[in-house]
Amino acid sequence: MKLPINDSTSILDYFHEDHFADRPLTKKTSWVIRRLNATLTEFLGREPLLGDITAELLASFETWLQPRVGRHQHYQLTRTLRAAARRTGRAASPPNRRPKGRVAPPPLSTAKGTLWAICLERYFAESVAITSDDTRRHYERSVRRLREVVGREPQPRDLTEDNINKLSRMLLDRGLAPSTVNGERKKLRALWEWLARRRIVREFPAIRPLKAPRQTPKAWTREQLASLLASCQREPGNVVWGISAADWWTALHLVLWSTGERIGAILACRWDWLNLETGKLEVPYHVRKGRDCDFVHWVRPEALEILRRMKPAGYKLIFPWPRHEATFYYRYSRILKRAGLPTGRKSKTHRMRRSVASHLVALGHNATEALGHSDPKVTRDSYLDPGIIGRESPATLLPSIVPVREGAVESGGAPATSTEVDALAWL
Repeated sequence: MKLPINDSTSILDYFHEDHFADRPLTKKTSWVIRRLNATLTEFLGREPLLGDITAELLASFETWLQPRVGRHQHYQLTRTLRAAARRTGRAASPPNRRPKGRVAPPPLSTAKGTLWAICLERYFAESVAITSDDTRRHYERSVRRLREVVGREPQPRDLTEDNINKLSRMLLDRGLAPSTVNGERKKLRALWEWLARRRIVREFPAIRPLKAPRQTPKAWTREQLASLLASCQREPGNVVWGISAADWWTALHLVLWSTGERIGAILACRWDWLNLETGKLEVPYHVRKGRDCDFVHWVRPEALEILRRMKPAGYKLIFPWPRHEATFYYRYSRILKRAGLPTGRKSKTHRMRRSVASHLVALGHNATEALGHSDPKVTRDSYLDPGIIGRESPATLLPSIVPVREGAVESGGAPATSTEVDALAWL
């Protein structure tokens, strides 16, 4: 039964019973509504009601909220509250439109003595483990976030336990997962240790990772894989001239299924690394994660059949993609949606790698060796889906404790007496 909407209606009830009553409530929108209700409760000191929405509240709430959340979350919360104000007519408010184009933060200073200048001049050059541009960009993001905490260009002396804990709290308040925050802490700790070993700073770091929940890996079942492949075969248009989108996406998934390789390495593969007669694919170390070794894979015949149709187009790469990375994942989400599969962050191309690992273990093979992991714990914790590998459960191993009726005979047992039945009646 729908609740009456009036000034005494809570903000939470209004959004669920009226504002979003005629459309599905996504997981992201639901989170924004809960976050808005929590911040309004903190702002007002009580549960927010629909009658509280006024032009004065909008202005004061936006000012109060600004130093407490990030720019994107501030936009999400105030936009949602303004939409409620416009729809209910309780406050004349113009649309809170996002400015066109993303406003990039100012670049980090490269003045002598700043933390970023030391990274560019010495840290990246002397750290043999930092080999990719992506890793350098991640360090740049970490130093930029540290700048938000200290309010100026960070210096080596700003690497303190208090500042890193403030940075962690800021990122958690913005909705980042603890595992993501641990990645920022790990990079700043590594930089801090490097500075301490060279006596640029006096103290060594003593920070520890935050406690992060370990999520169960999710892989595709065979039925889901069949639906995904069928959706790829229905993709319209061309990816590039001479290669249809249906062939491109179908071959990509068949190669991912054949190799268990990461998407970055597969998209970097060239035709001269693949033998179309034997199916042997040699992936050199410099396109693989870690850049530690070459890897040889064997591609399935059904994938080779499609690849033979694609090669005459004349491109150097097996899977040429001339568009932005964001377009790739937009198209991939469309394929997943058409297949009736989830489209979240955990359901993108890396789920194919987890699927390869899980199905290999289910068939009794060594997934750690097939995927090139150095430690079986990595495979076990991050790649194996219990629903596919058939992990043992107490439900399948322990005997039943449900009492049988008086006079009934269990297999291999004697008739249960009335005393035994009464003793277990509480179950």
